[in-house]
Amino acid sequence: MFFKIGTIGFGGPAVTIGMMEEEAVHKRKWVSQEYFMEMLAATNIVPGPNATEMAAHLGFIRAGLPGLFTAAISFIFPGAAMSLALAIIYTQYGSLPEVSGIFKGVNPVVAAILTAAFLRLGKSAFTDYKTGFIALAALVAAFLGVSEVPIIFAGGLLGIILYSPPVIQFLPMFIAFGSFANLPQAKVMLPSFFQDQLLQMGLFFLKVGALLFGSTYVLIAFMQREVVNQYHWLTYQQMLDAVAAGQITPGPISSTATFTGYVVAGFPGALVATLGMFIPSFLIVIFTGKYLPKISHIPWVQNFLKGVVAASVALIAYVTFGVYRASVTDLTTALLALVSLFLLLRYKIDALWVIIGGFLFGLAKVYLF
Repeated sequence: MFFKIGTIGFGGPAVTIGMMEEEAVHKRKWVSQEYFMEMLAATNIVPGPNATEMAAHLGFIRAGLPGLFTAAISFIFPGAAMSLALAIIYTQYGSLPEVSGIFKGVNPVVAAILTAAFLRLGKSAFTDYKTGFIALAALVAAFLGVSEVPIIFAGGLLGIILYSPPVIQFLPMFIAFGSFANLPQAKVMLPSFFQDQLLQMGLFFLKVGALLFGSTYVLIAFMQREVVNQYHWLTYQQMLDAVAAGQITPGPISSTATFTGYVVAGFPGALVATLGMFIPSFLIVIFTGKYLPKISHIPWVQNFLKGVVAASVALIAYVTFGVYRASVTDLTTALLALVSLFLLLRYKIDALWVIIGGFLFGLAKVYLF
């Protein structure tokens, strides 16, 4: 069942989770509709790809730990395998001017997809002036160069402070976080063992998988800062190509990690990046799965999540601005971005089809203009 969903589940988590509901609730009667919705709500309070966690939850309920691993791996494998195949083709032929030009046609489409995601998520994230304030503060911090981890946790703490009076009881925690937020700026001499590229990559994607709140698109913000700017593993263009690969493959969009790992370090890199990306989801379900529905009803947890989601959506806006600057370079790319955004918002076209349209646009631009 999960292998089938992972193979034909184009369209992001909304589609794949809908397919899981149809199979697990209505066809196979594994869980009730009420319990399924409780699990879905619970996955929203923890980091990681929601669809992967739902697959793991359902597998765990059906057959314990063996079921958890079987369900989650079966769901992840098809998309990761297709992303790996794309990465192999990309590394072999991506340097050709024709192929490079075709991929550049996708960039404005990626910008439109991010804009649509921001607008869609913003409707549910910005519920009042408090979440709007958190998002604005997060956006300003991102433009000032603050890294994603402090922004996400500061957003959560602001959510607690603004929604859970009295404020004074949370001030010590907030002050402590203020000190923690400065740690990423400090230069720390790491042992040579920790400077190994595969280890660095594994730790990076492990961190992302453990902090991916709100939307998988927040992954792009992490990649831009560390994969592109800090480690220089990929160029900005290659990062956008990796995002496009995650969009045109089924299953979780986070299979972008597989593509990135292979481009950087071949098969070992693909394996390490994929494991790092999804291990946190497995561990979260194993250790907290039984308690998540109860935890999700705790008021301060809900308030923390409000702040985290608002900050995460602000990070998507920040990334989107950068993608537009890099991809919309002339009138034709501006029109492509506008048309793509119109199709996504007005007709709810699947991202897969607008990505394919971007490829066709790039192909036409290479050979006809």
